[in-house]
Amino acid sequence: MPLTLPHTRAAAVLTALAASRALAADCPVAADMDKGVRFSEATGNVEVIKRGEAPGEVVSTYGSDGYLNVVRLAHGIYVTEVANLVNGMPEGAPDRYSYDISPLPAPAPGLDVAAEVTVTGAETKEQVWTYSFGPPVTWTYGSCSYEVIPITTRQNAAGEEVSREVLHYLPEFGHSYLALYADGEIEEVYTYVSVEAVR
Repeated sequence: MPLTLPHTRAAAVLTALAASRALAADCPVAADMDKGVRFSEATGNVEVIKRGEAPGEVVSTYGSDGYLNVVRLAHGIYVTEVANLVNGMPEGAPDRYSYDISPLPAPAPGLDVAAEVTVTGAETKEQVWTYSFGPPVTWTYGSCSYEVIPITTRQNAAGEEVSREVLHYLPEFGHSYLALYADGEIEEVYTYVSVEAVR
């Protein structure tokens, strides 16, 4: 049913209020991806995300104290390369990931994806990765709030689950960050407490 005039005015007011809150908090937006957007944990670890060279690609740099993990992601979700840096220098050869489906599907609530993934680097391994996209929710980082699509991804080898991850995908930036990792022995939760544009 189309909006009546009072509802339209109310929607406009709410939109304006939301925009004013974002401006007041100086929250980063999609355009900031050119220079980068910085997420911080209470632990001191920082993730900086930037727009990559390929369409839809995001480059994520995560870590602290000279130890950095650099990840390239298609659609901001599907890992295509992982490299480690120590004081700015590469540590070993990067791992590269190839998928048996092309093109990789764009993220959407309710989407389910299964792909055979080949990892090449120090060793070669083949796994089946599944992705389950949940309904969007609102997540707050400090004084900034964004729509988030939670994604549960499972890595399986020889028919057995070897690890499970929960990703938080932010459509505003076209990027997902690791919120939880579990592999049967450990379970680690990553909580970001602030977000800002790189100036």
